Amino acid sequence: MTGEYNAREELEHELRFQKLLAEVSARFVNVPASAIDLEIESVLRAICEFKQIEHASVWQVASENLDVILLTHLYRDPALRARPARMTVSESFPWVQSRLVRNEIVCVPDVEDVPPEAAKDQETWRDYSVKSTFGIPLTVGGGPVFGVLSFDATSKARDWPEPLRQSLQQVGQMFASALVIAFVALSFVAKKAYSNVISSFVTSLLISKT
Repeated sequence: MTGEYNAREELEHELRFQKLLAEVSARFVNVPASAIDLEIESVLRAICEFKQIEHASVWQVASENLDVILLTHLYRDPALRARPARMTVSESFPWVQSRLVRNEIVCVPDVEDVPPEAAKDQETWRDYSVKSTFGIPLTVGGGPVFGVLSFDATSKARDWPEPLRQSLQQVGQMFASALVIAFVALSFVAKKAYSNVISSFVTSLLISKT
């Protein structure tokens, strides 16, 4: 009877989570591209609270250097050490980056149990009180990796069971799509604004010559 009750609880929990994802997806579709940053931070908080995860972050390729992946969004207990003004994957997590660029998911249940080549990553995790981490490369349609969605435990090490991994990968797919759509929309706005400036400049030149 207990097993049936637990199975039913797990099913109800997953149904509620799928409902949350549907709501989040609808919000991403309707949010203006200029407000996507605030929406991402709100969604990170909602997902973490629902799944009882203490820390989440989004990292994206820098526009000025496609080889650099920067921390852009963070949900984190303010009592913990604050992030620096600029933080890159290559400097803080070189081992993680070597796997993410190959489109590999990074699952570390205990940061004290990592290979020697992850020494720098381990040092950074310790500095920021991270005990476990699960990183999802952000990519769309088989294209190159342009970012990372990371979930972390900061109070104690934790497992990342397969059902939870699948749920968080769904979140990663949703974030990847939302970021690409926002980038395209902002690029269009920027190009249109530039076109308007050029048009106004040309018009002013023509008027000045008449």
